[in-house]
Amino acid sequence: MLTFDELWELLTVQDESQQIEAKHSSEVGKSCWETISAFASEPSMGGGYLILGIQSPSDSPTRKYDITGVDGLDKIQLDLTSQCNTAFNIPLRPQVQLETRDGKTVVIAYIPEASPISKPVYINSRGLPKGAFRRISSADVKCTDQDIQLFYQERQNQSYDTAPVTDASLDDLAPSAINAYRQTRAKLNPNAAELTYRTYAKVMGN
Repeated sequence: MLTFDELWELLTVQDESQQIEAKHSSEVGKSCWETISAFASEPSMGGGYLILGIQSPSDSPTRKYDITGVDGLDKIQLDLTSQCNTAFNIPLRPQVQLETRDGKTVVIAYIPEASPISKPVYINSRGLPKGAFRRISSADVKCTDQDIQLFYQERQNQSYDTAPVTDASLDDLAPSAINAYRQTRAKLNPNAAELTYRTYAKVMGN
């Protein structure tokens, strides 16, 4: 993840972008949902950063981005994580962090890109295609029928066993399953390179 200082520099120098969206709001509203859908769905972008507690130049008396902070930090973090879990067609797991500058705290949520087999990520209450968005430049753009077709075509090019599992770790692997695979693989090819991987030994506790 980028640090707040890195995000702030990009925001103030380059303005909002395909991967950065700043909002003055102190609540997770429908506009946030659209951005979350867009970040999770946009192909090959890698996700994006939603920053709450930033006033845009168009609304600021200084005509530049200002840190205004958010109120009710515990509530907004809970709302963000719970709504990402339930408001969309698949559960999303944002990485949330807080940063304080001059006594004002902002909420930064990194929204990871969903796997192709899970796209498009759309807002449950709106359905398809109205609830699905793409991130085009710095805008959240409602998906067209052609966009939906593109996502479904991408699904056909990737199977479940090749899709990355978000937030997975070695602790999620079953040592018995790994051992069974190693035995079968060794019978087919005793010199297979993956049999020497140290990650297997780590999981097996050797």
